[in-house]
Amino acid sequence: MPNRSDKIRIQNALLALIEAGPYFPVNYPPGSKIASDVDPLIDTPYPPDSAQTNEIDAGFEVDPRYGRALILDRPQWLWLAKVKFNREITAYHAEEAWQGDPLILPKTTDFRQATLILQRATYGHPIKQSAHNGTLIEFTFAARLGRR
Repeated sequence: MPNRSDKIRIQNALLALIEAGPYFPVNYPPGSKIASDVDPLIDTPYPPDSAQTNEIDAGFEVDPRYGRALILDRPQWLWLAKVKFNREITAYHAEEAWQGDPLILPKTTDFRQATLILQRATYGHPIKQSAHNGTLIEFTFAARLGRR
């Protein structure tokens, strides 16, 4: 079963992942309500103002390797990761990278392997061209854990 160190390891890895993005600002030409396209080769990534992550759910199963002993295992752990910006941004490029290449924390003598898979993203955007608030994104990740 994962111990506290597994939790901290996954939490820190997810935090580093969501802080790195990349995220890009959404820009509107003067007088337009239509955003201009983002070019990640030219545009500068925009860092989040704040980021946090924590576990929200865990699934448990009886581990069949122990016969009749009812030893439970945690094969999957769900995590909520929130990033807040002081302007409207797009997370499209970060999400594309995470979809194609999930973060894998390798198994070591102290830790189980954990594969961090993006499950969903929920967006809260400001009113167009408003300087009073920014985008809030809540990502849900599944941490699929390898055998002990």
